[in-house]
Amino acid sequence: MLSGKERYVLKKVSSKCGEKKYCLVYREELASPSGRVKIGVKEIDGLISSLSLDGYIDSVVTYRNGVRAYCIAVTEKGKGYKREQTNSRRYMIFRLAVAVSSAVITFLVGRLLYLIAK
Repeated sequence: MLSGKERYVLKKVSSKCGEKKYCLVYREELASPSGRVKIGVKEIDGLISSLSLDGYIDSVVTYRNGVRAYCIAVTEKGKGYKREQTNSRRYMIFRLAVAVSSAVITFLVGRLLYLIAK
């Protein structure tokens, strides 16, 4: 399971690459000093390497105009991550609906038994 910061970086990389096979991404583009997820420029290296180890992306470090950048290819696992998230959210909503409906049915059966025994 990915952490919040890893999810943020994967979303940014996926949106940047789009349908292209490879894209060039600078660390500053991925950094988020404000907002819900706070990621510094120095954290990006570790996040990119962990995503690469998990098989979501393939990355190569390069220097362009003296600035560190990543040549990133989103793998099939990385492309399927959004679908995986949608499926897990759908499953969680289903489980919540089952729990709520079970509680309602239990309440109604309890009330019915109370009225019969009265």
